[in-house]
Amino acid sequence: MTYQYAELAGARIAYRASGSGPALVLMKNNRRPPDYPIADTLSKQFRVLQIAARSTDRATALVMGGVSPIGFPTDGEMRRLEREPRLPRPALEFWRGCRSYDWHHELRLYPGVKVAYLGTADPAIRRLRKLRPVLQGIGFTYLEFEGLTHSTCGLGDASADGRRVAQAAVDCLVSRGDQRREECDSNSSSSSITQQR
Repeated sequence: MTYQYAELAGARIAYRASGSGPALVLMKNNRRPPDYPIADTLSKQFRVLQIAARSTDRATALVMGGVSPIGFPTDGEMRRLEREPRLPRPALEFWRGCRSYDWHHELRLYPGVKVAYLGTADPAIRRLRKLRPVLQGIGFTYLEFEGLTHSTCGLGDASADGRRVAQAAVDCLVSRGDQRREECDSNSSSSSITQQR
């Protein structure tokens, strides 16, 4: 599968699409890996778009992991990113673009299923836990994966832990498709996953 491109506010954004069915957006901050391992699984039921995009009512769901959907990057983090010489320009443009949106407003209005997840060993967990009431207030399902780090909890991780995270996200999306206010089914709320809504 090759990349396609869209222009937005003068920035060229790469994206990949696969599958058919209701649209599902996987936000990425770079092109590596080219496909999240979860994309194959999701493509069986959804039209999967791996892009950086604002929310849209044409997408069925939004899954965000490894970063807070609101308030990231902070001013300090953005200054650090802008000083980082190894950061590729497209990644920097992605984060600049993210900061230009009012994500709280966008996500509050977004009608689809919203899932935020993070591993408990990820340093960002404290920030996400502080935001949990806000996220739940705008309709997010919140998942924590016990003992997983930023790397091992990503949808780009093809390990057993990565597949477990991907499967929990798929289970949550499928079970909540028509019942957004319901809990995810018992398969995605095992003892190693804390789900709070």
